[in-house]
Amino acid sequence: MNPNGPPSWVAGRADCRLDFKFEALREIVERDVEEFNGLPQEKRGQKVFKFIPGDEGVHPWFIVEGVGAPGKIKFKLFEDFILVTHGFVPHEESESRIRPAWNAVKRECRLLADDDKQTYEVWEISQRVLEDLFFPS
Repeated sequence: MNPNGPPSWVAGRADCRLDFKFEALREIVERDVEEFNGLPQEKRGQKVFKFIPGDEGVHPWFIVEGVGAPGKIKFKLFEDFILVTHGFVPHEESESRIRPAWNAVKRECRLLADDDKQTYEVWEISQRVLEDLFFPS
């Protein structure tokens, strides 16, 4: 028998809420935009991006948009998912839906991306979404 008792899962499960994960994603994306913009020009080229928060209405959102560079990504919180809309070329957009996924065995909350059925840490979602915008092939 474990002298410390069974492992705790309650706090982790309580934190596995869509609104909490949206706020965590917002903070990490904003940090990543600031970090990219702080790179020396020879590493980022002429590209600069802005982070645009938008809390009006029922569905909070935020956008990462190129300043003098193509591309825009919008993150919007809905009741059951976070909608990520990628717009790299005018009139061409793709969407993905992200939801929190609780793993009872590992007692961890990760984000499930519907477009590939994988789970990710919040920072991995930011990297996955912003990488092609910041560093196009």
